[in-house]
Amino acid sequence: MSQITTELRPDFAATADLTESELFGVLSERRRRLLLDVLDERTTPLGLRELATGIVAREGGDPDDIEAVRAVEIVLHHKHLPKLNALDVLDYDRDEKQITP
Repeated sequence: MSQITTELRPDFAATADLTESELFGVLSERRRRLLLDVLDERTTPLGLRELATGIVAREGGDPDDIEAVRAVEIVLHHKHLPKLNALDVLDYDRDEKQITP
């Protein structure tokens, strides 16, 4: 079983301005922790598909399973990314489906 890191890197500056309650809200969802783990490895924007593929892999799924990746994309697009975007943790362009850490 792989270990998932939920510690945010010190230079993930967007989380520095969150209240304790907001931070706990962000970290309360496993997929958001995995999302932040994927973004922690990035310094450049990435597409929704790439992010979803990284999350599927971290969940122990097959990153080549397009149905699994698509299911994660939908949840990210409608639930997790808008919340993180509203808190200024990341920038999410809904039209282009691009995430900027």
